[in-house]
Amino acid sequence: MSRIIRWVLYFSVIVSPLPPIVYGDIQISVLRESMKVLLILLAISLLFDWKKNLRRLPAGRGNFFSLGFMAVWSVFAVISLLWSPDFSNGFRKLTFILSGTFFAFLLSMYCTRKKDFPLLFRCMLIFVIMESLIGWYEVIFRNYHYLYSAADAAFYSTSSQRVPIAIAGNPNNFALLMLFGFFIAYICFRCRCARWEGVVSILTMVSCVLLLMMTQSRAGLLGFALAAGVFVVIVLKPKPKYLIAIGAAAVVVALLIPSIRNNILSLFKFNFHAENLNSNSARVNLLLNGFYFLFRTFGLGTGIGGVEYWMANYSLFPTAGVINIHNWWMELLTEFGILFFVVYAIFYGKLFLDFYRGLRRSSDPIVQAMATGLICCMAGFLIGAIGPSSVISIEWLWIFWAIAIAFQAILPKETQKHTGIGFFKHTKISNFFHLGKASSGKEENS
Repeated sequence: MSRIIRWVLYFSVIVSPLPPIVYGDIQISVLRESMKVLLILLAISLLFDWKKNLRRLPAGRGNFFSLGFMAVWSVFAVISLLWSPDFSNGFRKLTFILSGTFFAFLLSMYCTRKKDFPLLFRCMLIFVIMESLIGWYEVIFRNYHYLYSAADAAFYSTSSQRVPIAIAGNPNNFALLMLFGFFIAYICFRCRCARWEGVVSILTMVSCVLLLMMTQSRAGLLGFALAAGVFVVIVLKPKPKYLIAIGAAAVVVALLIPSIRNNILSLFKFNFHAENLNSNSARVNLLLNGFYFLFRTFGLGTGIGGVEYWMANYSLFPTAGVINIHNWWMELLTEFGILFFVVYAIFYGKLFLDFYRGLRRSSDPIVQAMATGLICCMAGFLIGAIGPSSVISIEWLWIFWAIAIAFQAILPKETQKHTGIGFFKHTKISNFFHLGKASSGKEENS
């Protein structure tokens, strides 16, 4: 039964970015249907061997704090519905938090072996490639079949810019996917078992960078720049003077590319006139309103799903009709309050530090590769998360964090087997481009 549950989990990862299938008034989410199947399989498994399943509970493991945080978040989100002014929107957001918590626990229970995680990342690579191919189709033919708004489809079809969106909904969401997709492809490259996997992974990495640049998402580009900087520090370990030189060269190259230069310069353009508010000014006012709402609620927050209602009805600063706060960190602070935000920051920081410790203490190249990719994604997310109107409804992202939390559990076991080795000590830049079978280190017997 555990093998069947794992395969349904792999399937859930692949279909996580798919939008609901609409048939008349009926909407069917493939991911939600797979969750129902998993619940049935879990119930059957508990019925026939409840003692074995109790032993699967992740109590005392390396990710116990993260799972506890997810459980507390789910409970607090339910409680915050009591003071949320928009129960419908709050309940919608709650379903995403609950699904993320569900997958975090289930993956931590049934994907406990090191060899499970390369397969999980390969499943993620499948949907990254799928979205990339749709993005290239849109760039080449300017046909947008997955935009719900006819006005948006008409705009992007006739725009002089060739902007990929795929099934992500908008360029900022797609840029965030490409940012993560680059490092997911890197992990798959380092975990490759055949030459063709290496080729596909490298092509995907190149594709993600090109498509990310074409989105012109400032948050996505800056987030990728930060993630790439962290990647260079981890893999190449340059001396400070070389790091400064690399950074300066990257800035010069970026300024020489017109599209990137224009995006960077646009960050400094503001117009706070209510009748002619530009994007930067609207985002600043959204943040100011968020702090105002936090003050009005005595630091407790508006409750889950409440920030949009407050933005529409109690804004102190004009936002040109925009009600989504367009900043994941501010959305957390405004909706859930100061105390929860501090706990979330501790959770995020601990997850990051655990990956870093695993990277330093393990000599297994597979563990190092996955830790490196996850660290870079977390670094890029710090900035990339301020691009989308709200990342809470991006379902593939919840799956990604669930995989990251499950991976956190195997790190203590791996670092006990491989201690005292500096990170990527044996990895040379020449080996990075070698497309032969990657060294997988010692495989677990379980």
